[in-house]
Amino acid sequence: MKVKGFKKLMAPFRAACETLLSGSTPAHPPEDNGKMNLLIISRFVPEFDRGSGELRFLSIIRLLSRRYNITYLSRERHQGYRKGRSDKYVDALRELGVTVHVARFTLKSILKENFRFALLEVYSTAEKYIDEIRARSPDTFIITDSVDVFFYREMKMAEVYNDGEMRRSALETRKRELDVYKKSDMVWTVTGLDMDVLLAEEPGLNVAIVPNVHEMSAAPSDTSEREKGVLVFVGGFRHRPNEDAVLYFCNEVLPLVRKRMPGVRLRIVGDSPPPSITALRSGSIEVTGRVPDTMPYLRTSHISIAPLRFGAGLKGKIGEAMSIGLPVVTTSIGVQGMDARIGRDIMVGDTPEAFSECILRLSEDEALYRSVSGNSFNYIKNKYSPEIVAGFLGEIFQEIDKKAARQA
Repeated sequence: MKVKGFKKLMAPFRAACETLLSGSTPAHPPEDNGKMNLLIISRFVPEFDRGSGELRFLSIIRLLSRRYNITYLSRERHQGYRKGRSDKYVDALRELGVTVHVARFTLKSILKENFRFALLEVYSTAEKYIDEIRARSPDTFIITDSVDVFFYREMKMAEVYNDGEMRRSALETRKRELDVYKKSDMVWTVTGLDMDVLLAEEPGLNVAIVPNVHEMSAAPSDTSEREKGVLVFVGGFRHRPNEDAVLYFCNEVLPLVRKRMPGVRLRIVGDSPPPSITALRSGSIEVTGRVPDTMPYLRTSHISIAPLRFGAGLKGKIGEAMSIGLPVVTTSIGVQGMDARIGRDIMVGDTPEAFSECILRLSEDEALYRSVSGNSFNYIKNKYSPEIVAGFLGEIFQEIDKKAARQA
């Protein structure tokens, strides 16, 4: 028997079921609080304790939530996500007032709301959604956050390994990445170097710099907690440059350090270490795997190392260590995009001999150690604290609004 108006009667129930199945917060009209609406789309909800890029993204969302009503679309379910269960990554967004949709959503329904801005994290996300956003919401200002310039990082990796196939892959990435950026109203880079790379390829791009964000304490951490002779490397191993960096250090640099510091110890702290890294475990090398918080390892180590041989963007592991005044030894790749003073704010060595000498100088010269510790803390405070980055974001969106007003 057919019931007249049955479909209309069941519509609210059907909508509720779809919400539960999607793992989303209930869809609702934007609050009438005077804020404009901002749509964010990324592959995952930011897993802020797994990598510096994701911590940066959450920090940016936290700053943006002060100015905008945010709807967040996660393309995929992140590791450990279960529908209907509390999830710390989703909860971190909801606590900021963000409406979250995980894995199952349709842009057609989402874009019924009037979004002043859309922020798409990395080119592969933008590639998937930018055309539909443009078609369904032509007045939305679309920003693609590059995070780092993927093709540039891949080109550098190909150079290190002298690999033709890697170079061909990098060239394909370059084409896809630049195609997306040309469709965007604005592209964010993390450093001025990344901006220069993009503008050299496409001078007509509208590029702005939005760097990493580092929470700061009132003063550097207590140096008395740091264990002399303990080095620490922090970095997730889903990111190829980190595996290469650790293997390079252990094979070529660490033996040189041990000649003068036979008791030196190394902590390797990071998510998803592959067999090549776990095989390094020994009485003097600790491989932790994923940890809930990197700070206890940083606060109790004497020197942070970042022996990177390729990469792009700002290196979160470096900024994180410097934000507590932990001296860092890195390479020219590691310090890319930073105007830190080499030898004063940070130590740099591009050969095994130079890198090991930086470690030994910091270990043996207490005055140098304390100077670099204080300088590194002040550098991050003056460049990448939340207050500084909030100012960058405010200027960017004010400029966008001015241009929109002139065009109206």
